[in-house]
Amino acid sequence: MFSAPLELNVAAKSIMFGAGVSAVALFLQQRFALTRKNRKEDPVFTINFTGAQTIEKSACIEALRQELTSKGYNVYCVPEVPLLLQSAGAMFPGQHGGEKLMNYLKYAIELQLNLEDTLHGLARSCLKRAVLVLNGGSLDTKAYVPKNIWKKLIHDTGLNEIEQLVRYDLVVHLSDNEESMDCKTHGLDLFEGVKPDDAAILDAWNDHPNRVIIEKTVIGEARKKKSVEVVVSYLKELRLAHGCEKVATLNSILGGFF
Repeated sequence: MFSAPLELNVAAKSIMFGAGVSAVALFLQQRFALTRKNRKEDPVFTINFTGAQTIEKSACIEALRQELTSKGYNVYCVPEVPLLLQSAGAMFPGQHGGEKLMNYLKYAIELQLNLEDTLHGLARSCLKRAVLVLNGGSLDTKAYVPKNIWKKLIHDTGLNEIEQLVRYDLVVHLSDNEESMDCKTHGLDLFEGVKPDDAAILDAWNDHPNRVIIEKTVIGEARKKKSVEVVVSYLKELRLAHGCEKVATLNSILGGFF
């Protein structure tokens, strides 16, 4: 169902377990850079929106889609998997759902990764600069279930958090505010009342080397505008808009790991 866990060499294990969080981040940057090097001809960038629930993320993603389309990008949007499952009749069984919960999580993450890979493949086959935008990624699940359930899921599936982190070029986190906390009144309570605090979602993506946090004080139209600015600025920084290979600019951003 999932790829095999990443095998760490002795040096990597020393970095991961012997020198603290900053060294972990450094190791992730190296993995991030190597992954990008292996697909340097890939014209597709992957942007993941996390944090605030469906309503706000969807609004920001739509604003981004319009802006990037006007700039000549092909834009592919991966729907939020829990909402997709809910619309198909598959409901979240609750944090104490036992085996039903584990099955739900396994199939939900498998669907998430398959959707991402399918749209990424289609985007790449068009041989045109493209952006794949996600309404939540594979590690969002970590914030919605107890730690013991997440550990069991990792153990049972072979899912690897490092490999999940490097799937996404940029993570944009929308911090919770009153608008995002009101999702339940709009019929979008996807996790049966389970609403992790902002810190839990931030923690799930804490080690991603390219993450931008949009603070809760930025609301409404300003939040959509800021989301668009963040992504467009990132793409410009990589000189993607000028047709250059992204591997060259990622090299400068990540500190010369190529």
